[in-house]
Amino acid sequence: MSSDPILEFFYDENGDIDVAEIEGKNCIYLFYYDTGYNKIYATPLVDHNWEAVSTVVMRTYHENLSHESQTRARSKGCKAGRTSRYGVSYAPKLSCNLHLVTKEKLNQEEREGESEEEKEEEEEGGQKNIIFFLKSFCRIFTNSVCALEPSESLDKLQHLEPLLKNHLLLQASNFDRGTVEFMNSWGEAPMLGHWNLYAKELQLYLPNPAEFISIPIATINKIRGVLRWRRPEANVVLESLWDSSIQAAALSSSAKLAPQPPKDENPFWDGTPALQPESETIFLYYDEEGEIRSRTLGDDEELVGEHDVFLIPLVDDEWDEVAVAIGRTSENISVQFPAKRRVNTDRCKAIHTFKYGLSYAPRLSCKLNIKTLEESIIRLLKPWTRVCTNGIDAIEPTDCINKLEHVEPELKAHLLQQSPKFPASTVKYMKSWGETPMKQHWNLFAREFQVYLPDPAQIFSVPVTTVNEVITLLEGDENAVELLADLTGAKDKASSLLQRARVRPQPSHEENPFWGKGNKITSSEMDDAIESVRTKERGLHEAAAFYNVDYETLRRRTKETGIVSKFEQGGQKLPISLEMATAIQSVRDSRNSERQAAAEYGVPRSTLKSRLSDEGIISAFKKY
Repeated sequence: MSSDPILEFFYDENGDIDVAEIEGKNCIYLFYYDTGYNKIYATPLVDHNWEAVSTVVMRTYHENLSHESQTRARSKGCKAGRTSRYGVSYAPKLSCNLHLVTKEKLNQEEREGESEEEKEEEEEGGQKNIIFFLKSFCRIFTNSVCALEPSESLDKLQHLEPLLKNHLLLQASNFDRGTVEFMNSWGEAPMLGHWNLYAKELQLYLPNPAEFISIPIATINKIRGVLRWRRPEANVVLESLWDSSIQAAALSSSAKLAPQPPKDENPFWDGTPALQPESETIFLYYDEEGEIRSRTLGDDEELVGEHDVFLIPLVDDEWDEVAVAIGRTSENISVQFPAKRRVNTDRCKAIHTFKYGLSYAPRLSCKLNIKTLEESIIRLLKPWTRVCTNGIDAIEPTDCINKLEHVEPELKAHLLQQSPKFPASTVKYMKSWGETPMKQHWNLFAREFQVYLPDPAQIFSVPVTTVNEVITLLEGDENAVELLADLTGAKDKASSLLQRARVRPQPSHEENPFWGKGNKITSSEMDDAIESVRTKERGLHEAAAFYNVDYETLRRRTKETGIVSKFEQGGQKLPISLEMATAIQSVRDSRNSERQAAAEYGVPRSTLKSRLSDEGIISAFKKY
C-alpha cells in the first residue's frame, strides 16, 4: 500500500468542508473494505505506442479500480472517449486511487454512475455532495480529459487548496509528464484568477504547431539580446517578436477576476435589437436515402415549425465583443428573449466567464440562418456550430463532425459569409479551419485533448517562419549554441504534438497491454503481495490492500503458482484496527484479560479471542 496519507473530507458543524487524515493500518480497513467510502481515482490514457499522454479523473465506491475503469471506458457518457479517434485508449490496469475520500451516502443512481454528470445536483441535507467538488477540483488541477468542470469547486475548497495541491503533487509518479507539468504550472497562486483556469473557461487553445511554436519568454529575451547587434538584417525578426509580445501582454491583462457590470449599465442588454447584415438561408434536410443534405432557401419559401441556430456575443467590461455562445431556437421571435433566458440557467456554461467581467449582449444576438425541420438535425447543428466558432460550451462530444462531414464545406462557407456578426477573434478562429476536414484538423485535437494556450506571461506563440529566420541568423554563432538548442527543442516538441494529432484507429482491447486479463505486467508491489501470501504473512485481501494491487489479479497469480492463502476461502480476516491491535498488545503484555481488553478498547470479545488464537497469545490471568 502507498505510504501517502488518505484524506477524508466532511462537512463540519458549521456547514464548511473540513478534512482529517487517516493513517496506519486503520486506513486499510476503512479505505479498502468499507464501500461506504467514495474515493477519487485516476486512469491514464495511452497512445498507440502505449505511452501515457493524459489522464482521466473519476470517483467510485468500488474497490476494484481496474474493473471500474473498464466499465467507464465502455460507457457512452464518458467524455474521454472522444480521444479514441487519435488511437488513444484507457489503461485500466494503471488506475490508481488518489487517497481522497468521503463517506457520504449516495443514492443508487449516483453509486452506479449512470451518466457523465452523475447527478451532481443531488444534495444531502441541503448540501451538495463533497465527492463531486473533489472530482471537479482534481479534474481542473490535472487538466483531466472531461467536460467543462464548474469552478464552483474551487470556491468551496479554496481554504483547502494548498493541501490538495501538495497532496496531488506528492503522487506525481501516478501521472504522465504532460499532466505533471500542468499541475506544477499552477504554482502557489490561487487557482481562481490563474491563467490556467482563464484559458480553460474561455477555451483558449494552443494554436496550430505547424504555424506557431511555443517559446519561453526567457529564450525570447536572449534572442533579442543577441539580434539587436545584427541590425538591419534582424529588423524584421525583431518586429515579429515584438508583435508576439504585444499579443501576449493583451491576453495576460484580460485574465483577471473582475466584477460583472450590472445589467442596467450594459448597453447591449435591453432595447431595440441591433441591425444585422442580411444573408442567405441554408436549409438542411434528409434525402430519400436518409442522408443529410443542404440547399439555399428561396426568399419566398416559408417554413412552419423550423429550428434555427443563433449566437449571443459575450462582451468585456469595456463592451468589446470577445467570444460567443451558441444556442438553438424554434420560436418565431427575436432571439433577444431566449438569449436572456440562458443567463438564468445553470446549464449555460458561458456563465463561468462572468467572473472575468464578461456579460451577455442580447441586443447583438442574431440567428445564423441555418434552418431545419428535423429535431435530430438541429441536435447536430448546434454542437457543430459551437465547434466551428469555438463557442463557449461544455466541450461536448463531436459525433456531429462525422455526421455533417459531407455538408461541412457549405456550412463553413455560410458562417464565414456572416463574419460581421461575430467578434474578430471568433472570425480568426473560423478562418483557421481552412479547407482541411475538421476531423483531421489541429483545432479539433486541441479541443478534444484540452491543449490550452500556456500562460502568455511565460511563453509566447511565435510564427514558425520567425523561428526559422532566427535560427538562420544564429547559425555559425559560437555564442548562440545554447539558444539554437532551445529553439530546435521547441520545434521538436511542436512536431511531436502534430504527430499526436493524427487521426488513427484505436487499438482493440485484446492488443492493449493495460486492459483486462491480457495484462501480464507484474509490478514490484504485486511481487511483494504474492510473496506475503506465500509466506502466510498476509491473506489475499490483506495483501491486496496493503500493497495496493488488484485483488482479482493477485488471487489469479497466486492460484497460477500454487500458493494457498493462510485463510480459508470466504473466511479471510480483515486488517485489524488500531483499537484491536492495542487490545491484543495489552493481553500479550499481561496488562488485561480478554474480557477487560475488549471492554476497555471497545472491540468485540469474540473477534479479539480469535485474533489472540491466531497469534498464539494466551492470557496470563483470568479475572471474572
